[in-house]
Amino acid sequence: MARDLKASNDASAVSLARGRSQQFFFRCITLRSDFEEYRKKNPKAVTDKDCFVGMISERLSAWGIEVLRKAEERYKRYQSLSEFVFKSRKVQTELGLLRSDPKRGNYRKVEAEMLKAIIAFELPRKQSPSWTFGSDGLPRVNDDFFLLNEYIDQHSNALIQGFCEAWKDFILGDVDKAAIESLPEDQRQSARVAKLSPVLLPLWLFFGSVCHVLQESENPLTPEDAFWLGLVDEVMGANLPTLRRLVERIPLPKQERRSR
Repeated sequence: MARDLKASNDASAVSLARGRSQQFFFRCITLRSDFEEYRKKNPKAVTDKDCFVGMISERLSAWGIEVLRKAEERYKRYQSLSEFVFKSRKVQTELGLLRSDPKRGNYRKVEAEMLKAIIAFELPRKQSPSWTFGSDGLPRVNDDFFLLNEYIDQHSNALIQGFCEAWKDFILGDVDKAAIESLPEDQRQSARVAKLSPVLLPLWLFFGSVCHVLQESENPLTPEDAFWLGLVDEVMGANLPTLRRLVERIPLPKQERRSR
């Protein structure tokens, strides 16, 4: 029952992330023009993801900030686990074979090599003296395995290409657009993906982390929290930068423009 409940929660989180991705990325785009100024005041905010999380933290309630904190922990887990596992030559070999020739590749072999790498990842970590794989380790390995599968799924080519096509005009500068357009037509899409993935992937994975956190426990949020996290389209009575305002060409009030 516990396993089925967790699987249901994971499926709901993925569904929520994919269903609300447009709204989440739109929140990022509306703040992106201020990222450079934010970086000057906060040198540790290196990536767009760092800037976005930092800027919406200033707009969230204590409940919303707690969700961000938990999501950041999960995101860091994604990063450290994936970096370790994908450094394994055997994992790279099996994944490469599967992607280049699905008929010759075998996903069971990919899974087997991933499990070996996960065990190697968990073994040197600081554990209590009584820790064993039989007592506490196997549940962690199980969680890592599904987390990694989810990570791979969220890196699927079709998904990332869709994001890049949807948001390329808002992120690419004129110089980058001209450089890509100068390439042969069959190389343009891969060039756009290479340029945009470092910006969009961390944001997408972070949003996936937020959606998982929301499935793990009760998370009371204010309407404004839900708005800035991309969970609702707009808040009635609030003068916030919404997609409807953009489409209907409704300007933001002066005080909201100043606050941004």
